Amino acid sequence: MTLTRATGVIGDFEASRPWLVLKDGSPDPRNQVSILPSRVLDLVWRNRDPRSHPGDNIAVDLDLSHVNLPTGTLLQVGTAVLRVSDEPNDGCAKWKVRCGKAAHDWVRLADHTAYRLRGLYCSVERDGVISLGDHIKKL
Repeated sequence: MTLTRATGVIGDFEASRPWLVLKDGSPDPRNQVSILPSRVLDLVWRNRDPRSHPGDNIAVDLDLSHVNLPTGTLLQVGTAVLRVSDEPNDGCAKWKVRCGKAAHDWVRLADHTAYRLRGLYCSVERDGVISLGDHIKKL
């Protein structure tokens, strides 16, 4: 998967039809890449039907909490560098349809928001290529 500062994830739906835009109508770079905890993915995507995939670009076995990855943290994945966004990922309507109301409500519980169970957004800080199995490293 190729990531660029200009467009985020090459070929991603969000790059061409973003839900979060700047005043000029261009995509907001704060949500170029979506990262989901793999354990949450395993809980909510049980049937493995590609049509019901939660929609995130990357699934990781990593603590995505605010304590571990505060806003602004730099992450290296493959040759790309990402910056953790201040834009919260709280589960959109599409995610609710794909994963169910119970999963949607669970990730949005007030006690759970600090853990970012729904995942987090990042901007691309350095263009690069990532591959399945690449490790994520905090810089």
